[in-house]
Amino acid sequence: MVRRLLPGAFRNFHLNFPRQPCLEHGHLLTRNHRHVYGPNPGQQYRYATLQPDCLQPGPLSTSELELLQYILTTEQGSPDNGNSSYSGRPTDAESVLLRPESLAPKLTKSLTNPLDRLSYLQELISEALTAKKTKGSDWPSHSAIALLPGTVFSELFRSLDTLNTLSRELDSTTGIHVGPGMATESPIGQEFDIWGVRKVYVTVLRRLMAAAQLRLEAGHRLTSSDYQVLLRAAGSASDFESVKAIWALIVQQRLPLHGGLYHDFLRARFLTEPLYTQYSLEWLRVRPLSIVTQKKGFKPDPRKVSKLSQAVRKRVRRQVERFGQNRSKTATVNYLYRNMRKGMPPLRLYNHVTDSLYPLEEGVITALIVAFGRAGSMWFVEKMILPRYWNITVTKSRCAGFEVTAGEPPVHFAPDDPMRPTKRLIEAVIDCYGCNGEIAGAIKVAMAISHRYDIPMSHELWSKLFGWAYVAGCNVSREEWTTIGMADRLAGKGTLESIWDTMTAEPYNVKPDFMQHCLLVTNMIRQRQYRLAVQAMEDKLEPMYRDIQTELEEAFYKEAMTRALGVVDPTQKAKKAWSDALVRKHAAWYWFQRMCRTLMMNTRHPDNDSSASSSEQAGPDYEFTTQIMPRFIDRFRDVMPRLVKYQGISGTVHLVNVQQVNRMWWTKVWREKPGIATVDLLRFKPLDEAQRIRLRNRPANEVSETHPRGLDIDIFLQVPRFDRPRRLQREFL
Repeated sequence: MVRRLLPGAFRNFHLNFPRQPCLEHGHLLTRNHRHVYGPNPGQQYRYATLQPDCLQPGPLSTSELELLQYILTTEQGSPDNGNSSYSGRPTDAESVLLRPESLAPKLTKSLTNPLDRLSYLQELISEALTAKKTKGSDWPSHSAIALLPGTVFSELFRSLDTLNTLSRELDSTTGIHVGPGMATESPIGQEFDIWGVRKVYVTVLRRLMAAAQLRLEAGHRLTSSDYQVLLRAAGSASDFESVKAIWALIVQQRLPLHGGLYHDFLRARFLTEPLYTQYSLEWLRVRPLSIVTQKKGFKPDPRKVSKLSQAVRKRVRRQVERFGQNRSKTATVNYLYRNMRKGMPPLRLYNHVTDSLYPLEEGVITALIVAFGRAGSMWFVEKMILPRYWNITVTKSRCAGFEVTAGEPPVHFAPDDPMRPTKRLIEAVIDCYGCNGEIAGAIKVAMAISHRYDIPMSHELWSKLFGWAYVAGCNVSREEWTTIGMADRLAGKGTLESIWDTMTAEPYNVKPDFMQHCLLVTNMIRQRQYRLAVQAMEDKLEPMYRDIQTELEEAFYKEAMTRALGVVDPTQKAKKAWSDALVRKHAAWYWFQRMCRTLMMNTRHPDNDSSASSSEQAGPDYEFTTQIMPRFIDRFRDVMPRLVKYQGISGTVHLVNVQQVNRMWWTKVWREKPGIATVDLLRFKPLDEAQRIRLRNRPANEVSETHPRGLDIDIFLQVPRFDRPRRLQREFL
């Protein structure tokens, strides 16, 4: 809808335009106007547009569609065959896009695979930088990135969205937290930098920022969706300093601010998404020292504060890796939680959003809830946010503990109401209370919201609650809260087991995955329930681990068959499935070996354990040390470390140079008959010495041979053993 305005009226209206966009009949009134010439020469009108979503790039015009169709249907360097509807003579700008050395004909290929889109954007950037050096100030007229239509440029940006697109299409480690140990002991560490951030997102952020800078230097304006993609890329790289710079650019250009832009900014600024924290719950856990330094009303014993500070400094000095630190502070140790512990930034943004944004959205408020939780401002969440918007009252007392009351909502939420509570609110509450160690409060508030607004507790919510309970019960967290004298933040010994029993029973019936079983077994070892831990590893974890191995073998076979048959797959689904299965297998192997190592280190004989209880000191556990442990080592010998050490009845048992099982040596037979291809089942058989010598002495330039149909082809895959996994070649990822 277009409204015609007189020049004087438009000038008066533009001067009185408010700081934020106004709502008129459900539409947003834009600030930008365009000059449109009337039918008479010299006659000029100014128009103000009213569009349902003016912040998104508009549709392509007819001429732009014809030009784009001409680009896509014309081969590079080939003449037009006359089938295109674009019959006009190309202008200077269009000729740059259509010349043989241009990059526009690669657009069809760049939209199919994320790696091709990244390389296409890099070529655009390189071509623009070359034009700046050779053409000087006239480089925009000779650069493809400056001559691309705004809609095409925005679509290219949206295709590189790290949160909604690349995390699903390109990242094989999605949903897996990779700590320093896994990054060192497994090939997955090749995908991470020294800060513990995935390299692919750092690369995407640099290229998007470079493309946006060149686009702005060419005189173009970025749309709101372009800035949202930049904010998500900066959040995926855990770089909140870049988020601040992008937001400053948005404010400088005076773009209309809406709920989606605020939502993406708050999520990236305070790293509220799991991807933004690299799926780590420990990185932004609230530390007791943060509460001591930021909360003026909390005055603990100075001797306890000094003792805790010394313990933290010693732990920091022993650390070699820089995981969970601010990447913009290279000369000092600056952890991310130190930048999130201040309460004033979320408070200022909360006041600004509630004053300027209408209507409010649930995503914006939930992001602020997590931000207040990271800062330890639980009072503001319980007294100002939950009662005001959803009528959830939380009362704390030393006698009764947590008391949660879910009353009638302050307003009736329509199905399309932006403030209608969803699963996102429960997830924010779990993060808010979980990072502060208040697991009981997280359970009660989440259950109250779920029952009051009929929101089902999904597997993702239970998984996050289970993970926070594990983090709250770890040794470091318990020591810190105990030292400072805040025993109410300690998770009980049976908290993890009670959550497990609740989520696996009726009516939730959650099926825990491999990672949740690993956390449960680790908690059993921590509580010295060695028999239950061994039984759980034998009954639950081993079948899951073998299934992961089977998935890897099947995925590899599909990828090998795809290459052997010469199938052209632009999306590379088979390769992506193989990469995903390989990452899952490496992560499962690391957790299995970690549990085995932890079990060996913590297994102590009751007679020699001074910290054991009186019931455990009744007599020596002959069965566990003489029968269960040897059987356990023999059963899981393929994931055991090279040095096995545990305490037995008569002393310490050392097993050095344990025989390694070549689990990754296999033979696949492929029989291809005329007209049909059949695949035999996978047959495991260890290679004999002659086959190993033949593989070792094979020439380096020998890649493959062409076999006639009807012959058997033996495919041998050689992968280094797990005692030295860092030597795994790049192509196996």
